[in-house]
Amino acid sequence: MAGRLRQVGPTARHGSPAAQQGAYLDDGKRKGTDEHRRRVAAHELGHALGFCHKSYGYGMHPSLLWADYGHISGKKINGPTETDVKAYHALWG
Repeated sequence: MAGRLRQVGPTARHGSPAAQQGAYLDDGKRKGTDEHRRRVAAHELGHALGFCHKSYGYGMHPSLLWADYGHISGKKINGPTETDVKAYHALWG
């Protein structure tokens, strides 16, 4: 499967039903809505920039890197939040 991306969702490793909403790209088929795929791609880009999941601040400090996808989609977070931008500048200047 070299060169292929397969995102199954942050809770999939725990056997959660949330794994069913993942964007499975390894078979070439588009899964989920455009909004979902953009959200997953932005979240994964955060990891590429060096950020880990944020398991704190649900409701208080919105973040694209929240560990629970349900919180991200529930708040309609589609890109970096103010919290994410501050974390970026703290890490990268």
